[in-house]
Amino acid sequence: MSRHAVVFAAATILSVAGVAGAGIIQVDSTAGDRVDQPGVNGAGNCSLREAMQNVANSAQTWDDCEAADAGPDIINIVVGGDIVLDSSGSLPTPDGMLTVNGPATIDMNNDASFIFALTVSGIDLTLNEITLQNAGTSAISLQGDSNLTANASVFANNNANTGGAITSGGSGTIRLNACQFTSNDATGNGGAINKGTAASLFVTATSFTDNSADRGGAIYLAGQSALSATVIDLSTFQGNNSDGTDAADGGGAIYFVSGNAGSVVSISGTVFGGPGPLGNTADQRGGAIYNQSNDGLFNSDLTDFLSGGIVGCLFENNSATNGDGGAIYNQGTIHVLNSSFDGNAATNGNGGAIGDNQMVSGRLIVAANSTFNGNSAGGNGGAISMSNNNGNIDLYNSTLSGNTAAGSGREIFANTSSDVV
Repeated sequence: MSRHAVVFAAATILSVAGVAGAGIIQVDSTAGDRVDQPGVNGAGNCSLREAMQNVANSAQTWDDCEAADAGPDIINIVVGGDIVLDSSGSLPTPDGMLTVNGPATIDMNNDASFIFALTVSGIDLTLNEITLQNAGTSAISLQGDSNLTANASVFANNNANTGGAITSGGSGTIRLNACQFTSNDATGNGGAINKGTAASLFVTATSFTDNSADRGGAIYLAGQSALSATVIDLSTFQGNNSDGTDAADGGGAIYFVSGNAGSVVSISGTVFGGPGPLGNTADQRGGAIYNQSNDGLFNSDLTDFLSGGIVGCLFENNSATNGDGGAIYNQGTIHVLNSSFDGNAATNGNGGAIGDNQMVSGRLIVAANSTFNGNSAGGNGGAISMSNNNGNIDLYNSTLSGNTAAGSGREIFANTSSDVV
């Protein structure tokens, strides 16, 4: 069994175990609205909207569907074919804990509404093998302390101003296991996901492909509170794009704004880019990652990725067209360990792999057998560029080879007031 399958199986077991004694509703109609054909409960004609209304009311408001329970509920979608929602807006907001089991596809038909709107606190939504597509204002919105867990689910072709697929403005937790985010778009931040400052995000064995936004083509991290965390493990980011043209735009895959002492941002075992067109791109800075934080992508002891940092990652063929950092643009503090940077390019900028515009107290550390090969810059620093004063480049047991720069520093460029160790 693959690692991805194990992740999904374990998550599913936990979600099922957590809803013992739940009210169980079978959806056996693809109707996007209420079917409203009274009959024997469970005999058929139960639409998803009716089932969700029963859950919202903890009752049997629609007798086409089984009654919901006052405690946790389960909706099993057993009908074949896509459920295309009508223009009635978002599905009713669940009351408490809800698990929705597929496989099934829920299509918002490009209506300017969320599919699931978790607009109050105290909601725990779990999706198993569910595809959410064509939402016109994010597929899922989380507010308050509501939580989302998605296992083996797909988010495709959703659009919004922020967070094309998922947007979180509260303090809840988002857990994504073996999911796919494809061709989601935001006109502002987070083509796939917009994570608020107080929320936590845990991503495992998940792919982000061809998502786009001005900032954070796939994910926008709007900071970290002291108690929040972002952990990304064994995932892939390919073909994502930051198309914003402002100098502060960027992060083809991820844009990280700021962090507080005690917060954790960890990225491990993850691939950014790949051969040819699989690379992530930014019109401005950071083809893969734009880091603005002085406390987030930071590992205090250089060993345990859970205390933050970029560990065991591959950055290949990512590019920034008009700004610095073909793979990573850094304006804070980052630790990069056991990682490889191959063929990344700052086409008209500095730092083919990493372009750094450090804060006064900032420090870039690349350690533990990291390699920089075949990266290029139209400006300075084929591999790494430190353009600002008072920053440090610390390299431990790392290899730089075959990097090129049209300006100064074929491998490394450092401002006269910066240190290279």
